[in-house]
Amino acid sequence: MSESGHADPDLLARIDLLTETEDAIVVTDLKTSRSRWSDSQLEDAGEQLLLYHGLASELIPDKPVRLQFAVVTKTKVPTIDVLPVEVSEHRLERTRQMVQRVWQSIESRAFYPAPSVMNCSGCPYREPCRRWPDV
Repeated sequence: MSESGHADPDLLARIDLLTETEDAIVVTDLKTSRSRWSDSQLEDAGEQLLLYHGLASELIPDKPVRLQFAVVTKTKVPTIDVLPVEVSEHRLERTRQMVQRVWQSIESRAFYPAPSVMNCSGCPYREPCRRWPDV
């Protein structure tokens, strides 16, 4: 139960790589990219790993958790960059609250169209989205 009195949703997570060092639990998410990631790409993608933080913390509670992406850049000369994700109480709480608010919207059946050239062709809600607001 969250501070606002709403139940947090159960989340299913599939962690790519979880390792234990002498001083930490390390959660690594594997990514591929056409080019090297910018700082803003790392910042934007970080919420995914922040969700894994709580899970890893429960597995081995006496060790700190480190989060990182391993990004394989698919260029003529491929590279692998290991990029750490900053963990702070503020970021953890912000991510938890974002998930909670999205879950509240789902439970209240809030729906609005969000068309996207990249996503619409495979979206199972394509037709209801096109019929909105008559759905």
